[in-house]
Amino acid sequence: MFRFEDPIYLYLLVLIPVLALIRFISFRNQKKRLRKFGDPSLLKAPWLCSS
Repeated sequence: MFRFEDPIYLYLLVLIPVLALIRFISFRNQKKRLRKFGDPSLLKAPWLCSS
């Protein structure tokens, strides 16, 4: 059995994929709302541009 000196670092390591998943879901929902609102090519937001 493993024992960690500071288990808080283990919890923080687990937190990284959780934050990435939240980011992915929010980006997908943002794109879905944008498509519902109108044509995505006309409604490009500055944070969605690839320039």
